[in-house]
Amino acid sequence: MFRLTKGRTARKLRQAVMLASGRALEGWAAGRARRDLHQLLERAPRVAHRRVGEALEPVPAALAVPFVVTASRRTSSALKIASATGS
Repeated sequence: MFRLTKGRTARKLRQAVMLASGRALEGWAAGRARRDLHQLLERAPRVAHRRVGEALEPVPAALAVPFVVTASRRTSSALKIASATGS
């Protein structure tokens, strides 16, 4: 009887340790992800540029929507500037 109880106690203790360590790791990972995302958002560009003739015109980055232009075998990235009406 004592041996059976001792085995259950050890099993429950291992489960408690695994649960506590798992929660600690989850908290650490969430904090790190939050910090990294905050740093990434701080570095995000605030201004985009569009070519008008030969000149570059600054526009708010919030209005720039990325899209891909394909022409035959060549693919290039471009920015589409949304109008104030949201198109």
